[in-house]
Amino acid sequence: MSAPSQPHFICIGSQKAGTGWVYDQFDAHADFVMPPMKELQFFNNRFLGEKKRERARFKLAALANHPQAGRDAEADRRFIERVLAASPADMETVDYYRAMFAELTDKRSGDVCPAYMKLDDARIRLMAEGLPDTKVFGIVRNPVSRAWSQARMRDRLSARKGTERPSATASAAAFEEFLGLPGVSSLSLIASYLARYKAILGDRLKLMFFDDLANEPERFRAELCAFLEVSPDGFDVPAGFNAKANRPGTRPMPDALKAVAVDYFAEEAPALADLLGGHAIRWAEELERERAALRRTAL
Repeated sequence: MSAPSQPHFICIGSQKAGTGWVYDQFDAHADFVMPPMKELQFFNNRFLGEKKRERARFKLAALANHPQAGRDAEADRRFIERVLAASPADMETVDYYRAMFAELTDKRSGDVCPAYMKLDDARIRLMAEGLPDTKVFGIVRNPVSRAWSQARMRDRLSARKGTERPSATASAAAFEEFLGLPGVSSLSLIASYLARYKAILGDRLKLMFFDDLANEPERFRAELCAFLEVSPDGFDVPAGFNAKANRPGTRPMPDALKAVAVDYFAEEAPALADLLGGHAIRWAEELERERAALRRTAL
């Protein structure tokens, strides 16, 4: 069998919509070897950033002391060293990017990076034209529950690290301020980004719903495998497996914060419904019902 094109797939997000599940699942698939680092950030021009390099150096040191069971430590080391050796010129084509994956494995591999959701036209075209055989897909989540999940994640991280950053969920004002942060709004208001991807990639792009992953993981995984043209029988973990499954469960959003979300996503929800159909239509309808209920409560 000839070596597969690399990477075999790119998952563009969304954040808090199952990208960790994608990485964990295919890291446990017999036909895949996933990169030793999730979220490579090659196409969004953060590949050369110091934060990325710091993570790469940390991972390289960890590999030297504690090679991961079941992985080729030498291949992982070469992959990370290529990350560290990259230059600005290497970002102009996908040659360097492909070479990293070729160094890693002669099996299939994938790049899972939620930050790719907000690429500009030029970088999407670089992906599309430079990787004509690579499958591209994204997972989209109800924007209200996605933003709420991100807010709770930030509060958990702040508590764990002992930072003095204000809670994102303490009050309506705090939540509204959180939603307005550039790093949050760009991940929350994605309809325009998805439209851009669809315009450039056309039928090459597959968009799936987090609702289906959450409710029917076996069926979701089988559908994804059909799109990727890989065996659904090659996984060593059940479809419901998620390395983050032991994280705290969902906390209901208080009504005061829900009112903020209803206003914030008033245009985004119908835009997603028009673009995606399916579950996104229900999201928009639920948002409108919530808006009506809040109006009645205010009277």
